[in-house]
Amino acid sequence: MFYFNTKLKYTVTVITVVLLIAGYFLFYWVPSIESTGEWGNTLSNTDNGGYFTGDVEWLYYRNNGDGGKLYKIKYDGSEDTKLTDQGVDYISIIGKWIFYRRNNRDSYYYTSIKKSKLRDIEVRMQRLRNAGKFNRVISKRSLSRFLVKDKVFFQGMQGLGGGIFEMDLNGKNRNLILTIDEIKNGYNFDNDYMYYVSRYGEGGMYKKSLHNEDEKIKIVDIDHEGEQLIPHREWIYHTGGLSDRYIYRTHKTRGGIDKIVNEDITTYNVWGDYIFYSVRESVTDTGESIGKLYRVNLDGSGKTELLNKHLSKIHVLDGWIYYDAFDKETREYSIERIKIDGSIREIIHSKILPN
Repeated sequence: MFYFNTKLKYTVTVITVVLLIAGYFLFYWVPSIESTGEWGNTLSNTDNGGYFTGDVEWLYYRNNGDGGKLYKIKYDGSEDTKLTDQGVDYISIIGKWIFYRRNNRDSYYYTSIKKSKLRDIEVRMQRLRNAGKFNRVISKRSLSRFLVKDKVFFQGMQGLGGGIFEMDLNGKNRNLILTIDEIKNGYNFDNDYMYYVSRYGEGGMYKKSLHNEDEKIKIVDIDHEGEQLIPHREWIYHTGGLSDRYIYRTHKTRGGIDKIVNEDITTYNVWGDYIFYSVRESVTDTGESIGKLYRVNLDGSGKTELLNKHLSKIHVLDGWIYYDAFDKETREYSIERIKIDGSIREIIHSKILPN
């Protein structure tokens, strides 16, 4: 009897230790995520919602034909695979991890890019787990957008007091960069600074160091809202606001404001030596926007029409412009791309959606 009790106690102890260790990995363990030194998506793509990004093998995209869920597909259109059962945006890749916001819950996830399908498990912070590998929620607070590099930069709303924050890639060590009431409208980052239009005083465009919290420099006075700030090389590109949809640029150190696109654009993207922008020319009776996609040089010269189609979001990856399209008459939803010189246009994926 004594032997049996001792054996039973030993067995219970071992089981308890195993459960504690398993509980630690399930609830508290955070994988080490090493930065690649590069942004997880381009600044312009992120400003357009981060619907597309990719690596050498796969294109990862938000499938608006299936509730905005996360998919991956080979560049030749094969192996189209659903990765989540929730709508996502702000997709970024850091090493072997995908970061994204699950936009129906305002949660911020990372997961292994090797996953083919994720399984939702309601455990405390609603982690996703598959094949013994963890997919972890690193922020459950409401956030409106984020960028990923060596840290996560995000705009927090409810429960955070409002502000622009940074935190480690595993969700730890959150730090406030600016309170939300300091920012009038647009903001963005490069390797060393955060750029934003100030709400205080007479306003102006500022840059604030990401390495020295006391360094804040006014770049230029500005008399418009200053939306969609895109730092690119030595310039900061931006639009005027909701009522001023022209494209401007400001030098990062010399200041000044130059209007370089004198058209009422709907969206734009800066990549390489070019700016790509879309113009809405009219709207049909069915609500479909009619317009065109253009390319100009970084100084606004050399206007070239690329596509006789209006794009609400523009994403550029490795010399290709990616976008999705929907034909209301045929109900065909497609993922398409066009070379930045307009020479080649391809349909990667298409599907007829039910009525």
